[in-house]
Amino acid sequence: MSNYFEMRFLQVNSWEEMFKTCTKFANALASRNISRKYLQTILSHMEQVPNDPRDREHLIQAYFQVRFVYWPQLNLLGLPTKEWPEELFGDFAFTAPIQFQDNTDQDYPEKTWKGILAFEALQDTVWSLPDNTIMKQFDWDGPYGLEDLAYVRRSLVYKTIFGVLQLNDWLEGNSGQFDRFVFSGITTTEQLHRLATIFRVMAMDREKTSPHIRRTIWESTYSEALNLREDSLKFLLSEVEEARKTSSIRPGSYLSDLVVNYKADHQCLSTDLALKEVEAGIKTVLAERCLEAYDTDEDARKNGWLYLCKDKKDVKIIRGLRQEGDAWEFAVIVADWGDPLILGTFADADSARAFIKDNGYNCVADESLEALDD
Repeated sequence: MSNYFEMRFLQVNSWEEMFKTCTKFANALASRNISRKYLQTILSHMEQVPNDPRDREHLIQAYFQVRFVYWPQLNLLGLPTKEWPEELFGDFAFTAPIQFQDNTDQDYPEKTWKGILAFEALQDTVWSLPDNTIMKQFDWDGPYGLEDLAYVRRSLVYKTIFGVLQLNDWLEGNSGQFDRFVFSGITTTEQLHRLATIFRVMAMDREKTSPHIRRTIWESTYSEALNLREDSLKFLLSEVEEARKTSSIRPGSYLSDLVVNYKADHQCLSTDLALKEVEAGIKTVLAERCLEAYDTDEDARKNGWLYLCKDKKDVKIIRGLRQEGDAWEFAVIVADWGDPLILGTFADADSARAFIKDNGYNCVADESLEALDD
């Protein structure tokens, strides 16, 4: 299996300097201007943004954790790279990212290792070795020229540095002559809420301008919702819930546009009614997608049925052909639904009827009564 990763390095003078550098870097990443740019980068790589506020906060916490590696014997700090804003490195003397890989030749230019005392010392050691020693260490057979010798020396420098840093052990999660640290600049609940809120607003703005959303001539809430991705639909449902709690719709939002369009095309004067119709259209699309995509997932199919049927939830009680090991005698299933969709199984008919009553379902057929008639 091939390995590829990038790491920046910084020569430090002490453990205290290392700790201060890590803290400063993590705090800089979470600072107001840098964090916004970083959040935009995160968003650009995400197809779906968590709808639940707690999930968004967990995501933010994870992305703002900065992992460091410290080699105390070398006074060397390593920083595995992410797509952080380049402005973040302005106050730090980290090297440019160095690529470690085993897919291509590893004869990196000598300048790659400049600026780090430990690397320069190892490079000097390799270059001071006799030619024959170098070629034997590299398992070179046959004649060689000056270009071959330079290639082998450069490759051996890479191999030596990789080995001294014990990067294989680091990659595989083993212990070694290094320490792992994780720092975060998010130190308060208020800071986490602020970043999560900024991320949510960015996601909302993206949904409004995303090429996945096609503005169409309004025919109905249903047809408009067909053009949205599933995560967009779920986000709109959360917007509907928020609008109900606050009795207001966020100006300029996509939900606001949907409500305005509905009111105009249906000559509807009630915002509350338009909001309900928008919600119904979104839920219908979600339900149909749910039923289509998860036809083998019973929980998903149940949710789809609940969305799709709204207030008309017809069910029936069927009798099972009880055999040894079966756990149920009767089942409540959805009526007229094609493939049976079981909502619950019960040991007796009374429990099945109680289940229907408690959930507000409408029983249109009951095989337990047919059995009594027989």
